[in-house]
Amino acid sequence: MSNNVHSSVRHSFIFPVYNEASYLSPQLKLFYQLLEKNYFTQFEVLLIENGSTDQTWATMQRLAKKYPGLRNLRISQASYGQALKHGILSALGQKIYVLNIDFFNSNFISQAKKLLDKYEIVVGSKTLRESQDHRGLLRQIQTKIFHQSLKMLFSYPGTDTHGLKAFRSTPALIKTLRACSVKHELLDTELLLKLCQQKQSLQEVPVVVRELRPTRYTSWRRVRLTLIDLWRIITFKLGGYLSNNSNNQLSRLPVIADDYGLSSVVNEAVIDQAAAKNLTGVSVLVNLVSTIDSRKLLAYQRSVKIGLHLNLTRGKPITIQKLVSSLIDQQGNFFSLPVLLTKLFFGQVKLTEVKLEFTNQFKYLKKLGFAVNYLDSEQHLHTFFPIKQIVEEMAAQHQVQIRGTSSTTNYLRLRPQKYLPFLLLQTLLNLKQLLLIHPKQKSKLFFDVQITHPGSLYD
Repeated sequence: MSNNVHSSVRHSFIFPVYNEASYLSPQLKLFYQLLEKNYFTQFEVLLIENGSTDQTWATMQRLAKKYPGLRNLRISQASYGQALKHGILSALGQKIYVLNIDFFNSNFISQAKKLLDKYEIVVGSKTLRESQDHRGLLRQIQTKIFHQSLKMLFSYPGTDTHGLKAFRSTPALIKTLRACSVKHELLDTELLLKLCQQKQSLQEVPVVVRELRPTRYTSWRRVRLTLIDLWRIITFKLGGYLSNNSNNQLSRLPVIADDYGLSSVVNEAVIDQAAAKNLTGVSVLVNLVSTIDSRKLLAYQRSVKIGLHLNLTRGKPITIQKLVSSLIDQQGNFFSLPVLLTKLFFGQVKLTEVKLEFTNQFKYLKKLGFAVNYLDSEQHLHTFFPIKQIVEEMAAQHQVQIRGTSSTTNYLRLRPQKYLPFLLLQTLLNLKQLLLIHPKQKSKLFFDVQITHPGSLYD
Protein backbone atom coordinates (compact mmCIF):
# COMPACT_ATOMS: atom_id res chain seq x y z
CA MET A 1 0.00 0.00 0.00
CA SER A 2 1.13 3.51 -0.77
CA ASN A 3 1.40 6.42 1.63
CA ASN A 4 1.43 8.99 -1.16
CA VAL A 5 -1.13 11.80 -0.99
CA HIS A 6 -0.34 14.02 -3.97
CA SER A 7 -1.23 14.55 -7.60
CA SER A 8 -0.47 10.91 -8.47
CA VAL A 9 -3.34 9.68 -6.27
CA ARG A 10 -5.66 7.55 -8.37
CA HIS A 11 -8.36 6.62 -5.86
CA SER A 12 -10.04 8.79 -3.19
CA PHE A 13 -12.31 7.08 -0.65
CA ILE A 14 -14.61 9.50 1.17
CA PHE A 15 -16.28 8.77 4.52
CA PRO A 16 -18.47 11.45 6.14
CA VAL A 17 -18.38 10.59 9.87
CA TYR A 18 -20.57 11.78 12.72
CA ASN A 19 -20.34 10.38 16.28
CA GLU A 20 -18.51 7.27 15.06
CA ALA A 21 -15.89 6.98 17.82
CA SER A 22 -16.87 3.43 18.75
CA TYR A 23 -16.99 2.20 15.12
CA LEU A 24 -14.06 3.95 13.47
CA SER A 25 -11.21 1.74 14.60
CA PRO A 26 -12.68 -1.70 13.73
CA GLN A 27 -14.33 -0.47 10.53
CA LEU A 28 -11.23 1.29 9.26
CA LYS A 29 -9.18 -1.82 9.93
CA LEU A 30 -11.68 -3.84 7.91
CA PHE A 31 -11.62 -1.28 5.09
CA TYR A 32 -7.83 -1.28 4.78
CA GLN A 33 -7.92 -5.08 4.60
CA LEU A 34 -10.40 -4.72 1.75
CA LEU A 35 -8.07 -2.31 -0.07
CA GLU A 36 -5.18 -4.70 0.28
CA LYS A 37 -7.29 -7.60 -0.95
CA ASN A 38 -8.28 -5.64 -4.06
CA TYR A 39 -4.71 -4.48 -4.77
CA PHE A 40 -5.35 -0.76 -4.44
CA THR A 41 -2.29 1.49 -4.68
CA GLN A 42 -1.90 5.26 -4.94
CA PHE A 43 -4.98 5.92 -2.85
CA GLU A 44 -6.16 8.24 -0.10
CA VAL A 45 -8.85 7.78 2.54
CA LEU A 46 -10.67 10.95 3.61
CA LEU A 47 -12.57 11.02 6.89
CA ILE A 48 -14.76 14.13 7.14
CA GLU A 49 -15.90 14.73 10.71
CA ASN A 50 -18.97 16.94 10.95
CA GLY A 51 -20.24 18.23 14.26
CA SER A 52 -19.59 15.12 16.36
CA THR A 53 -20.20 15.33 20.10
CA ASP A 54 -18.22 12.23 21.08
CA GLN A 55 -14.53 11.34 20.68
CA THR A 56 -14.69 10.89 16.92
CA TRP A 57 -12.10 13.58 16.12
CA ALA A 58 -9.62 12.35 18.72
CA THR A 59 -10.02 8.82 17.39
CA MET A 60 -9.42 10.03 13.84
CA GLN A 61 -6.20 11.78 14.86
CA ARG A 62 -4.94 8.62 16.51
CA LEU A 63 -5.80 6.47 13.49
CA ALA A 64 -4.06 8.89 11.10
CA LYS A 65 -0.75 7.89 12.67
CA LYS A 66 -1.48 4.24 12.03
CA TYR A 67 -2.89 4.06 8.51
CA PRO A 68 -1.13 5.21 5.31
CA GLY A 69 -2.92 7.61 3.02
CA LEU A 70 -5.43 8.64 5.70
CA ARG A 71 -6.44 12.32 5.70
CA ASN A 72 -8.66 13.87 8.35
CA LEU A 73 -10.93 16.78 7.47
CA ARG A 74 -13.38 18.64 9.67
CA ILE A 75 -16.39 20.96 9.40
CA SER A 76 -18.21 22.52 12.33
CA GLN A 77 -21.81 21.63 11.55
CA ALA A 78 -23.47 18.22 11.68
CA SER A 79 -24.34 17.86 8.00
CA TYR A 80 -23.88 14.80 5.82
CA GLY A 81 -24.32 16.87 2.69
CA GLN A 82 -21.72 19.47 3.60
CA ALA A 83 -19.27 16.78 4.73
CA LEU A 84 -19.76 14.98 1.43
CA LYS A 85 -19.26 18.18 -0.54
CA HIS A 86 -16.11 19.09 1.40
CA GLY A 87 -14.74 15.61 0.86
CA ILE A 88 -15.29 15.54 -2.90
CA LEU A 89 -13.86 19.03 -3.36
CA SER A 90 -10.80 18.03 -1.31
CA ALA A 91 -10.23 14.73 -3.10
CA LEU A 92 -7.05 14.31 -5.13
CA GLY A 93 -7.93 11.06 -6.85
CA GLN A 94 -8.95 10.48 -10.44
CA LYS A 95 -11.69 8.18 -9.15
CA ILE A 96 -13.77 9.20 -6.13
CA TYR A 97 -15.72 6.71 -4.01
CA VAL A 98 -18.38 7.88 -1.53
CA LEU A 99 -18.85 5.34 1.25
CA ASN A 100 -20.24 5.09 4.78
CA ILE A 101 -18.16 3.93 7.71
CA ASP A 102 -20.91 1.42 8.57
CA PHE A 103 -21.60 0.46 4.95
CA PHE A 104 -18.96 -0.33 2.36
CA ASN A 105 -18.89 -3.27 0.03
CA SER A 106 -15.93 -5.07 -1.51
CA ASN A 107 -17.88 -6.10 -4.58
CA PHE A 108 -19.05 -2.53 -5.23
CA ILE A 109 -15.57 -1.07 -4.86
CA SER A 110 -13.92 -3.62 -7.15
CA GLN A 111 -16.64 -3.21 -9.80
CA ALA A 112 -16.64 0.58 -9.57
CA LYS A 113 -12.86 0.61 -10.02
CA LYS A 114 -13.30 -1.00 -13.45
CA LEU A 115 -16.58 0.64 -14.47
CA LEU A 116 -15.27 4.18 -13.93
CA ASP A 117 -13.04 3.66 -16.95
CA LYS A 118 -16.24 3.58 -19.03
CA TYR A 119 -18.85 5.50 -17.01
CA GLU A 120 -18.76 8.85 -15.19
CA ILE A 121 -20.96 7.59 -12.32
CA VAL A 122 -21.38 4.24 -10.59
CA VAL A 123 -24.10 3.72 -7.98
CA GLY A 124 -24.54 0.78 -5.62
CA SER A 125 -28.30 0.35 -5.75
CA LYS A 126 -30.22 -1.23 -2.89
CA THR A 127 -33.31 -1.67 -5.04
CA LEU A 128 -31.95 -3.74 -7.92
CA ARG A 129 -33.41 -7.23 -8.16
CA GLU A 130 -29.99 -8.79 -7.51
CA SER A 131 -29.39 -6.67 -4.38
CA GLN A 132 -29.94 -7.97 -0.86
CA ASP A 133 -31.46 -5.38 1.47
CA HIS A 134 -31.51 -6.62 5.07
CA ARG A 135 -32.74 -3.37 6.60
CA GLY A 136 -36.13 -3.09 8.28
CA LEU A 137 -39.23 -3.31 6.11
CA LEU A 138 -40.18 0.33 6.78
CA ARG A 139 -36.76 1.58 5.61
CA GLN A 140 -37.05 -0.51 2.44
CA ILE A 141 -40.53 0.86 1.69
CA GLN A 142 -39.35 4.43 2.28
CA THR A 143 -36.44 3.92 -0.12
CA LYS A 144 -38.64 2.52 -2.89
CA ILE A 145 -41.28 5.25 -2.56
CA PHE A 146 -38.65 7.97 -2.55
CA HIS A 147 -36.88 6.76 -5.65
CA GLN A 148 -40.09 6.07 -7.53
CA SER A 149 -40.93 9.71 -6.82
CA LEU A 150 -37.57 10.79 -8.28
CA LYS A 151 -38.26 8.75 -11.38
CA MET A 152 -41.70 10.34 -11.77
CA LEU A 153 -40.66 13.92 -10.99
CA PHE A 154 -37.28 14.10 -12.70
CA SER A 155 -37.17 11.09 -15.05
CA TYR A 156 -34.16 9.85 -13.08
CA PRO A 157 -32.68 6.90 -15.02
CA GLY A 158 -31.40 5.04 -11.95
CA THR A 159 -33.07 3.22 -9.06
CA ASP A 160 -31.14 4.62 -6.06
CA THR A 161 -29.31 7.80 -5.08
CA HIS A 162 -28.32 7.03 -1.51
CA GLY A 163 -25.57 4.80 -0.21
CA LEU A 164 -22.51 3.81 -2.21
CA LYS A 165 -21.43 5.94 -5.14
CA ALA A 166 -18.34 6.47 -7.25
CA PHE A 167 -17.49 9.29 -9.64
CA ARG A 168 -14.86 9.92 -12.23
CA SER A 169 -13.26 13.22 -11.22
CA THR A 170 -14.17 15.69 -13.96
CA PRO A 171 -14.67 19.45 -14.25
CA ALA A 172 -18.40 18.77 -14.74
CA LEU A 173 -18.59 16.95 -11.40
CA ILE A 174 -16.93 19.80 -9.51
CA LYS A 175 -18.92 22.54 -11.25
CA THR A 176 -22.21 20.73 -10.66
CA LEU A 177 -21.41 20.00 -7.02
CA ARG A 178 -20.63 23.66 -6.36
CA ALA A 179 -23.98 24.62 -7.89
CA CYS A 180 -26.03 22.26 -5.71
CA SER A 181 -28.53 24.03 -3.44
CA VAL A 182 -29.28 21.20 -1.01
CA LYS A 183 -27.37 21.34 2.26
CA HIS A 184 -28.03 18.10 4.10
CA GLU A 185 -29.42 14.61 3.51
CA LEU A 186 -30.20 14.84 -0.19
CA LEU A 187 -27.16 16.62 -1.58
CA ASP A 188 -26.03 13.40 -3.24
CA THR A 189 -29.51 13.03 -4.74
CA GLU A 190 -29.45 16.53 -6.21
CA LEU A 191 -25.93 15.95 -7.53
CA LEU A 192 -26.93 12.75 -9.31
CA LEU A 193 -30.09 14.31 -10.76
CA LYS A 194 -28.17 17.24 -12.20
CA LEU A 195 -25.35 15.10 -13.57
CA CYS A 196 -27.88 12.84 -15.28
CA GLN A 197 -29.60 15.90 -16.75
CA GLN A 198 -26.23 16.71 -18.32
CA LYS A 199 -26.23 13.22 -19.87
CA GLN A 200 -23.39 11.99 -17.67
CA SER A 201 -23.23 8.21 -18.04
CA LEU A 202 -24.43 6.14 -15.08
CA GLN A 203 -24.14 2.45 -14.25
CA GLU A 204 -25.71 0.72 -11.24
CA VAL A 205 -24.46 -2.41 -9.50
CA PRO A 206 -26.23 -4.56 -6.89
CA VAL A 207 -25.14 -4.44 -3.25
CA VAL A 208 -25.74 -6.31 -0.02
CA VAL A 209 -27.01 -4.03 2.77
CA ARG A 210 -26.92 -4.83 6.47
CA GLU A 211 -27.36 -2.23 9.21
CA LEU A 212 -24.38 -2.21 11.54
CA ARG A 213 -26.19 0.10 13.95
CA PRO A 214 -29.49 2.04 14.19
CA THR A 215 -29.84 5.27 12.22
CA ARG A 216 -28.30 8.37 13.82
CA TYR A 217 -31.49 10.36 13.32
CA THR A 218 -34.95 10.12 14.83
CA SER A 219 -37.71 9.39 12.33
CA TRP A 220 -39.09 12.94 12.68
CA ARG A 221 -35.71 14.61 12.18
CA ARG A 222 -34.95 12.47 9.14
CA VAL A 223 -38.37 13.20 7.63
CA ARG A 224 -38.04 16.92 8.35
CA LEU A 225 -34.55 17.24 6.85
CA THR A 226 -35.56 15.13 3.86
CA LEU A 227 -38.63 17.29 3.22
CA ILE A 228 -36.54 20.44 3.43
CA ASP A 229 -33.98 19.08 1.00
CA LEU A 230 -36.61 17.67 -1.36
CA TRP A 231 -38.36 21.03 -1.38
CA ARG A 232 -35.09 22.73 -2.32
CA ILE A 233 -34.48 20.22 -5.12
CA ILE A 234 -37.97 20.75 -6.51
CA THR A 235 -38.05 24.52 -6.24
CA PHE A 236 -34.51 25.86 -6.43
CA LYS A 237 -33.43 27.57 -9.63
CA LEU A 238 -29.73 27.65 -10.40
CA GLY A 239 -27.99 30.96 -10.55
CA GLY A 240 -28.71 33.77 -8.13
CA TYR A 241 -31.83 35.39 -6.81
CA LEU A 242 -33.21 36.64 -10.10
CA SER A 243 -34.40 34.62 -13.07
CA ASN A 244 -32.97 35.65 -16.42
CA ASN A 245 -36.13 36.82 -18.12
CA SER A 246 -34.47 39.94 -19.55
CA ASN A 247 -31.20 41.74 -20.05
CA ASN A 248 -32.11 44.26 -17.35
CA GLN A 249 -29.04 45.58 -15.55
CA LEU A 250 -30.56 44.67 -12.18
CA SER A 251 -28.63 41.56 -11.14
CA ARG A 252 -28.94 41.39 -7.36
CA LEU A 253 -31.35 42.80 -4.76
CA PRO A 254 -29.53 42.85 -1.43
CA VAL A 255 -32.07 45.01 0.48
CA ILE A 256 -35.71 44.96 -0.58
CA ALA A 257 -38.67 46.53 1.23
CA ASP A 258 -41.89 44.64 0.60
CA ASP A 259 -45.53 45.61 1.04
CA TYR A 260 -45.38 49.34 0.30
CA GLY A 261 -49.02 50.40 0.52
CA LEU A 262 -49.99 47.88 3.21
CA SER A 263 -50.30 50.44 6.03
CA SER A 264 -49.16 53.91 7.04
CA VAL A 265 -46.63 52.40 9.45
CA VAL A 266 -45.07 50.26 6.71
CA ASN A 267 -45.08 53.15 4.25
CA GLU A 268 -43.36 55.55 6.66
CA ALA A 269 -40.69 52.97 7.49
CA VAL A 270 -39.98 52.34 3.81
CA ILE A 271 -39.72 56.06 3.01
CA ASP A 272 -37.36 56.57 5.97
CA GLN A 273 -35.07 53.79 4.73
CA ALA A 274 -35.21 55.04 1.15
CA ALA A 275 -34.24 58.52 2.34
CA ALA A 276 -31.32 57.01 4.26
CA LYS A 277 -30.23 55.21 1.05
CA ASN A 278 -30.49 51.82 2.75
CA LEU A 279 -32.72 50.24 0.10
CA THR A 280 -32.06 48.72 -3.29
CA GLY A 281 -35.68 48.07 -4.16
CA VAL A 282 -39.26 48.64 -3.01
CA SER A 283 -42.16 46.36 -3.92
CA VAL A 284 -45.53 48.12 -4.21
CA LEU A 285 -48.96 46.69 -3.38
CA VAL A 286 -50.60 48.69 -6.10
CA ASN A 287 -54.21 47.87 -5.14
CA LEU A 288 -53.62 49.19 -1.61
CA VAL A 289 -51.29 52.16 -2.05
CA SER A 290 -52.79 55.66 -1.93
CA THR A 291 -52.02 58.41 -4.43
CA ILE A 292 -50.32 60.45 -1.70
CA ASP A 293 -48.05 57.57 -0.64
CA SER A 294 -47.19 56.75 -4.25
CA ARG A 295 -46.03 60.35 -4.75
CA LYS A 296 -43.79 60.09 -1.70
CA LEU A 297 -42.11 57.02 -3.15
CA LEU A 298 -41.79 58.57 -6.62
CA ALA A 299 -39.30 61.04 -5.18
CA TYR A 300 -36.83 58.15 -4.66
CA GLN A 301 -37.34 56.34 -7.96
CA ARG A 302 -33.90 57.33 -9.27
CA SER A 303 -32.08 55.71 -6.35
CA VAL A 304 -34.44 52.78 -5.65
CA LYS A 305 -35.65 50.09 -8.05
CA ILE A 306 -39.43 49.73 -8.06
CA GLY A 307 -41.13 46.35 -8.21
CA LEU A 308 -44.75 45.31 -8.63
CA HIS A 309 -45.86 43.24 -5.62
CA LEU A 310 -48.46 41.14 -7.43
CA ASN A 311 -51.37 40.54 -5.09
CA LEU A 312 -54.37 38.21 -5.02
CA THR A 313 -54.74 37.78 -1.25
CA ARG A 314 -55.13 41.26 0.31
CA GLY A 315 -57.73 43.94 -0.29
CA LYS A 316 -59.81 44.29 -3.45
CA PRO A 317 -58.83 43.90 -7.11
CA ILE A 318 -57.89 46.72 -9.47
CA THR A 319 -60.09 45.14 -12.13
CA ILE A 320 -63.89 45.56 -12.26
CA GLN A 321 -65.11 42.89 -9.86
CA LYS A 322 -67.49 41.12 -12.23
CA LEU A 323 -64.54 40.43 -14.54
CA VAL A 324 -62.57 38.62 -11.80
CA SER A 325 -65.36 36.94 -9.86
CA SER A 326 -63.41 33.71 -9.30
CA LEU A 327 -60.77 35.63 -7.31
CA ILE A 328 -63.04 37.35 -4.75
CA ASP A 329 -65.57 36.59 -2.04
CA GLN A 330 -69.11 37.98 -1.70
CA GLN A 331 -67.76 41.21 -0.20
CA GLY A 332 -65.50 41.77 -3.18
CA ASN A 333 -62.29 41.00 -1.25
CA PHE A 334 -59.54 38.67 -2.40
CA PHE A 335 -59.60 35.22 -0.78
CA SER A 336 -57.02 34.34 1.87
CA LEU A 337 -54.03 32.39 0.56
CA PRO A 338 -55.13 28.93 1.83
CA VAL A 339 -58.59 29.43 0.28
CA LEU A 340 -57.13 30.73 -2.99
CA LEU A 341 -54.69 27.83 -3.30
CA THR A 342 -57.39 25.28 -2.52
CA LYS A 343 -59.62 26.76 -5.21
CA LEU A 344 -56.64 26.85 -7.57
CA PHE A 345 -55.93 23.17 -6.96
CA PHE A 346 -59.55 22.19 -7.70
CA GLY A 347 -59.76 24.34 -10.81
CA GLN A 348 -62.13 26.95 -9.35
CA VAL A 349 -59.85 29.89 -10.21
CA LYS A 350 -59.99 31.18 -13.77
CA LEU A 351 -56.45 31.75 -14.97
CA THR A 352 -57.66 34.30 -17.52
CA GLU A 353 -58.89 36.38 -14.58
CA VAL A 354 -55.55 36.04 -12.80
CA LYS A 355 -53.78 37.25 -15.93
CA LEU A 356 -56.22 40.15 -16.33
CA GLU A 357 -55.81 41.31 -12.73
CA PHE A 358 -52.01 41.08 -12.88
CA THR A 359 -52.01 43.02 -16.17
CA ASN A 360 -54.16 45.76 -14.68
CA GLN A 361 -51.96 45.96 -11.58
CA PHE A 362 -48.92 46.39 -13.84
CA LYS A 363 -50.65 49.10 -15.90
CA TYR A 364 -51.81 50.96 -12.81
CA LEU A 365 -48.32 51.05 -11.29
CA LYS A 366 -47.04 52.60 -14.52
CA LYS A 367 -49.98 55.02 -14.52
CA LEU A 368 -48.84 56.21 -11.09
CA GLY A 369 -45.58 57.23 -12.75
CA PHE A 370 -43.31 54.33 -11.81
CA ALA A 371 -40.91 52.45 -14.07
CA VAL A 372 -41.37 48.78 -13.18
CA ASN A 373 -38.01 47.03 -12.74
CA TYR A 374 -39.05 43.64 -11.38
CA LEU A 375 -41.96 41.47 -10.29
CA ASP A 376 -42.55 39.64 -7.03
CA SER A 377 -45.74 38.74 -5.20
CA GLU A 378 -47.62 38.94 -1.94
CA GLN A 379 -47.16 35.72 0.04
CA HIS A 380 -45.02 34.51 -2.88
CA LEU A 381 -47.80 33.52 -5.20
CA HIS A 382 -45.35 33.51 -8.10
CA THR A 383 -43.87 30.24 -6.83
CA PHE A 384 -47.15 28.33 -7.26
CA PHE A 385 -48.15 26.65 -10.49
CA PRO A 386 -49.81 27.66 -12.69
CA ILE A 387 -49.58 31.27 -11.45
CA LYS A 388 -45.81 31.00 -11.87
CA GLN A 389 -46.23 30.54 -15.62
CA ILE A 390 -48.45 33.62 -15.89
CA VAL A 391 -45.86 35.72 -14.05
CA GLU A 392 -43.04 34.40 -16.25
CA GLU A 393 -44.98 35.27 -19.41
CA MET A 394 -45.70 38.71 -18.00
CA ALA A 395 -42.03 39.26 -17.15
CA ALA A 396 -40.96 38.24 -20.65
CA GLN A 397 -43.59 40.46 -22.26
CA HIS A 398 -42.54 43.57 -20.32
CA GLN A 399 -38.81 42.76 -20.21
CA VAL A 400 -38.57 42.83 -16.42
CA GLN A 401 -37.14 40.34 -13.96
CA ILE A 402 -38.69 38.11 -11.33
CA ARG A 403 -37.38 38.56 -7.84
CA GLY A 404 -36.69 35.73 -5.44
CA THR A 405 -35.95 36.06 -1.74
CA SER A 406 -34.06 34.16 0.92
CA SER A 407 -34.37 30.41 1.36
CA THR A 408 -37.22 28.77 3.26
CA THR A 409 -34.79 26.27 4.78
CA ASN A 410 -34.12 28.27 7.94
CA TYR A 411 -37.82 28.92 8.45
CA LEU A 412 -38.59 25.23 8.14
CA ARG A 413 -35.88 24.32 10.62
CA LEU A 414 -37.06 26.80 13.22
CA ARG A 415 -40.82 26.50 12.81
CA PRO A 416 -41.65 23.39 10.76
CA GLN A 417 -45.22 23.18 12.08
CA LYS A 418 -45.89 26.59 10.54
CA TYR A 419 -44.06 26.37 7.24
CA LEU A 420 -44.51 22.72 6.25
CA PRO A 421 -48.04 23.52 4.98
CA PHE A 422 -46.41 25.94 2.54
CA LEU A 423 -44.18 23.16 1.26
CA LEU A 424 -47.08 20.72 0.96
CA LEU A 425 -49.37 23.17 -0.85
CA GLN A 426 -46.64 24.06 -3.31
CA THR A 427 -45.77 20.40 -3.88
CA LEU A 428 -49.42 19.47 -4.53
CA LEU A 429 -49.75 22.18 -7.16
CA ASN A 430 -46.43 21.15 -8.71
CA LEU A 431 -47.56 17.53 -8.88
CA LYS A 432 -50.87 18.51 -10.45
CA GLN A 433 -49.00 20.55 -13.05
CA LEU A 434 -46.68 17.59 -13.63
CA LEU A 435 -49.60 15.43 -14.72
CA LEU A 436 -50.58 18.00 -17.34
CA ILE A 437 -47.27 18.37 -19.16
CA HIS A 438 -45.20 16.33 -21.55
CA PRO A 439 -42.72 13.94 -19.84
CA LYS A 440 -39.72 15.64 -21.48
CA GLN A 441 -40.64 18.89 -19.73
CA LYS A 442 -40.77 17.40 -16.22
CA SER A 443 -37.22 18.07 -15.13
CA LYS A 444 -37.27 21.61 -16.54
CA LEU A 445 -40.49 22.32 -14.70
CA PHE A 446 -39.07 21.62 -11.29
CA PHE A 447 -35.58 23.02 -11.72
CA ASP A 448 -36.95 26.30 -13.11
CA VAL A 449 -38.95 27.35 -10.04
CA GLN A 450 -37.69 30.26 -7.94
CA ILE A 451 -37.15 29.50 -4.25
CA THR A 452 -38.56 32.03 -1.80
CA HIS A 453 -39.38 32.11 1.86
CA PRO A 454 -43.11 31.98 2.72
CA GLY A 455 -43.07 35.18 4.76
CA SER A 456 -46.19 35.63 6.87
CA LEU A 457 -48.04 32.90 5.05
CA TYR A 458 -49.78 31.49 8.10
CA ASP A 459 -49.41 34.35 10.58
